[in-house]
Amino acid sequence: MQKNYDNLKDNDIEIIVIAYLLKHPELLDTHFEHINPDLFSNIENLKIYKVLNDFHQSQKNITIETIKNYIPDIQSNTLKDLSSQIDQIVFSKDIFKSYLETLQELFIRRELFKITQNKNSESTTFNTSSNIKDIVLDLEKKLFDLSNFKKDNYEFKDFATVTKSSLKIVEKAFKKKGKYSGIVSGFEDLDNMLGGLQNSDLIILAGRPSMGKTALATNIAFNAAKYFSNEEEKASAVMLSLEMSAEQIGLRILAEQAKIPSDKLRKGDLNEKDSLELSNAYQEIHKLNFFFDDSPNLTVSELRSKLRRYKNNYNIKLVLIDYLQLIKPEGSRDNRVSELSE
Repeated sequence: MQKNYDNLKDNDIEIIVIAYLLKHPELLDTHFEHINPDLFSNIENLKIYKVLNDFHQSQKNITIETIKNYIPDIQSNTLKDLSSQIDQIVFSKDIFKSYLETLQELFIRRELFKITQNKNSESTTFNTSSNIKDIVLDLEKKLFDLSNFKKDNYEFKDFATVTKSSLKIVEKAFKKKGKYSGIVSGFEDLDNMLGGLQNSDLIILAGRPSMGKTALATNIAFNAAKYFSNEEEKASAVMLSLEMSAEQIGLRILAEQAKIPSDKLRKGDLNEKDSLELSNAYQEIHKLNFFFDDSPNLTVSELRSKLRRYKNNYNIKLVLIDYLQLIKPEGSRDNRVSELSE
């Protein structure tokens, strides 16, 4: 097992990357999103990187002699290999990037190995403080974090680039023949104010009890699902209901679409016209990409895990949660405000 793990290290490439950084310290600035201390599995290489980075941050030059002074216990072979690589380097950003990507790949593989080994041990040991549900959720979180280790490269943008991107939003709205660059809520006044529901928006619908918050929110999600069905890129809406069952919500939607009072549906008090209207409404809406999860007592971690899965499987573009106060915090908090903030 140890041999397999050691195969996920490459001291030679670590030395080459450090040699590049010593000879061309500007690479620390141009590749700062991708250079991480965790990439260096050899403890001596890690020490050299930290000294090198500290000097660069202080805008000081660094040499092999400097490294010897700051890390007196460093092995002579390491310095010899480093000096040799520095002499051989022919500067190429593409080659450096390739070496860096190899180190990232090895790091991710090492972390994956450790995560799976630890979770395998936890799952086969019953003398553990965590139950199997906690183990699975923690595993899912760690795997998700690991899969997002490589950060997106956000480039410095000039004003021309920004305004060009802004024009694309206008163009997108124009192609939709009208008004909205975002997802339509189905409520014209609201869409006029917001330009539709926009990506990354967090919208909290507040009001006193029995004011119709759930009815309004459900209608918005339902209208968004209808909007998605007419788009080229088929997307979905999901509603997480921590209070009402999915069937209750479905009954509300059917009643509204069929223009039949919901109490009549609940009692089955339907005449021939009502039955026809109900059948027509069902045929019109039952294939919409509108999903429901009525699991009670969800924690923040469970909610996050569910949404990651739904996003991957159903291309979720709109999430409705009813309602915020019923989500359980991960741990005890001093007050309700802290819980809701989490």
